[in-house]
Amino acid sequence: MYRVHSGQLGLNVAAMEGALKDALTRAQRWGAVMLIDEADVYIKRREDDMTMNAVVGVFLRVLEYFNGLLFLTTNRIDDIDEAIVSRCIALIKFQAPDADARGRIWRVMCEQFGLSVETSLIDELVETFPAASGRDIKGLAKLVAKYCHHKSVPPAIAVFRRCAIFRGIDLGDHEPLAEAAE
Repeated sequence: MYRVHSGQLGLNVAAMEGALKDALTRAQRWGAVMLIDEADVYIKRREDDMTMNAVVGVFLRVLEYFNGLLFLTTNRIDDIDEAIVSRCIALIKFQAPDADARGRIWRVMCEQFGLSVETSLIDELVETFPAASGRDIKGLAKLVAKYCHHKSVPPAIAVFRRCAIFRGIDLGDHEPLAEAAE
C-alpha cells in the first residue's frame, strides 16, 4: 500500500496536480494500492468557492488517468461531490467498534506502546470510554504510555481518565476531573 496524506499534496492547484500525478504514477509503477488519507478537501462538494472548486476539478481530471486501486478516506461522507461519487465503485462506511472490538483494540494498542495492563483494566477502559474510536484509543494509549514512562507510574484507569481529558475524549460517565486525577 502506498499512503499519501492530503497535507503532502497541498492546496495550491498547480502544485497539487503535480504532486498527485507523481504519487499516482509511483503507485501504478509499483503495482501498489493507493491510499489518500483525509481526502476531504479534494472530494468536497463544489459550491461558490472558485479556488476549492478548481482543486476538486483538477483532482477529478488527474484521477481519470489513474489505472489502479485507490482508497480515499474522509469523515465527511455527506459532503462528497457527486462527480466523485459517480466514479466510485464502492463507498464503504465504517461503523464505530462495538465493546468487544474496542477491547481488542485497547489490548493491541496497550501492547504496541509497552503498557502492561490486566484484563480487568481493559474491561474498565471499554466501559469508561464507550464512544472511543480506534484512533481515539491509539492516541490515548500512546499518551498514557508516555505519561507513565515519564512519571514512572503504572497504567491505571485514573491515568487514562486524566490523559483522556487532554485528548478531548469523552468520559462515559462524565466524572469530574478532580476525581479522575486522584
